[in-house]
Amino acid sequence: TTKEAKCEAAGEESRSCSVCGATETREITALEHDYKHITAVSTCTKHGYEKDVCNKCGNEINYKELPLVPHTFGTWTVTKEATVFETGEKVRTCSVCNFTETEEIEKIKSEEVRDEKTNVSVICPDGSYEGTVEVQVTETFDGESYHILNTEKGNYKKSLFDITTLVDGKKVQPNGSVFVKIPLPEGYNEEKTAVYYVTNDGKLEKVPSRIEDGYIIFETNHFSFYAIVDEGSEVNPSANCPCACHKKGIAKFFFKIALFFQKIFKKNRICQCEIWHY
Repeated sequence: TTKEAKCEAAGEESRSCSVCGATETREITALEHDYKHITAVSTCTKHGYEKDVCNKCGNEINYKELPLVPHTFGTWTVTKEATVFETGEKVRTCSVCNFTETEEIEKIKSEEVRDEKTNVSVICPDGSYEGTVEVQVTETFDGESYHILNTEKGNYKKSLFDITTLVDGKKVQPNGSVFVKIPLPEGYNEEKTAVYYVTNDGKLEKVPSRIEDGYIIFETNHFSFYAIVDEGSEVNPSANCPCACHKKGIAKFFFKIALFFQKIFKKNRICQCEIWHY
């Protein structure tokens, strides 16, 4: 064999006479291809393919690129909870290429009910009440709750609200958490204003809150008396205040007697300088 036969190419062989040296040559018939089908599977980042490859010469035919396959995602993970104010967010990651897909979570459906007199509103997520809800708000300047507030926060600007929700005219509490929006009074310090809840045992309990678009907003699952207090303010008696509480001598003596009877009958009074007295 002087030339190997190949696929699609003839070979050659020869022989010589051992007596005279004469040479005879003939063709070796070309070989036939021996094809094998090969498949490489696609991933989510790399195309696979199909092709036929000859085992003898490596010739390739019938090449076909395969499409990418979908990502192999794991379960969704919530990275930001949706609220009645903002959309949330959830993500999932492909286990093959670590590609992360992000999807928005819709805001929690809710209804905002407003008290027209005070412009205080309650934002009620679906399911908070069974029926049509109304809100009634009264700004309060006397009573036991105001006394509790005034005792602890008497030197600050403050407002006390009796907040009630009603369904079919009857007072009801929400089935879960709702949000309250109270207009921030003019002149209140946004960074220092806080919300307090007057508890049943006569204490002030601070409630987490935030200021947004001129409203102080907080979350609650129970309605009663809520106060907003500007703890950056300081209400000081005016030198020109005509109230007897700032007088001296006999006027102050009679004022103390009046305070004694006010305490017995649980009456509050306020000076023109905004200092409250029990």
